[in-house]
Amino acid sequence: MDTNESLTEDRAGDPRTMIIRDDQMDFAALLDVVKERRRNHRRLGLIDSGAFDPFQMEWLGEAGADIYTSNRARQSLNEFVLIGRAATKGDAVTAYFHHGPFLSEEKEKTVPFSALKEMGRSGIDVHLSNKHGAHEWEKLEELADACAAGASRLVIYHHGPLGPEIESLARRGAWIHVSDASLRSEADVVLLTDCLAAARARGVQLIFHLEHSLPLAWLEDIFAAGAFVLFKIPPTDYRSRLRPFEQASKKRRPDFRATYIDATFLL
Repeated sequence: MDTNESLTEDRAGDPRTMIIRDDQMDFAALLDVVKERRRNHRRLGLIDSGAFDPFQMEWLGEAGADIYTSNRARQSLNEFVLIGRAATKGDAVTAYFHHGPFLSEEKEKTVPFSALKEMGRSGIDVHLSNKHGAHEWEKLEELADACAAGASRLVIYHHGPLGPEIESLARRGAWIHVSDASLRSEADVVLLTDCLAAARARGVQLIFHLEHSLPLAWLEDIFAAGAFVLFKIPPTDYRSRLRPFEQASKKRRPDFRATYIDATFLL
């Protein structure tokens, strides 16, 4: 999903939340909207494209806006940390999405791996995807530990085959998204349920995206293990054997911090 996409409707799965991009309103008008929604016990998510300076972002965070930022919007660790602290004061969340590989050295217009760990330790949720390139497992484990130390979340959108490293990350407190495309055999289902057990023991969760049909026995095992299941297939007929699972999934949804902007996308 393009993080500059404009989303102005309340998000599915969390009807209290409106998402807006920072270039859709001037600062004063947006600040008023944030305050009004917070007075009415409703959230507002703000997509940071870099249109506002860091001080304006701090004001918006302290007023209660949940900030969705990335290394395409800004690159200064100090800015991220100050914005995150302001949002915490406003009982809001700062979520950072990292595009591209981990970088060991700080260069112009980049966010190095050391900064990612510091963001996690400072309370900023860090989101990652391996869709366009793999990340080193050892560094993912380091990052999971840093986020756990800061009571923030490491949220991983996993594409491709499953491996034992996924379970290790769950044991370290990472929230993991995976789809049925990663399930190729019964052994994969067993590994997935083991990962779910590790996640639940740590107090975190796995979000399973159902995008294609699956053997019913596999789906039964995934539900029984306690996964959050997001149906991405067309609604089923009332006579379908999938219907009870579909209805159950609507009653059990992950909280808004489990996804970056919108649960519709496996980034």
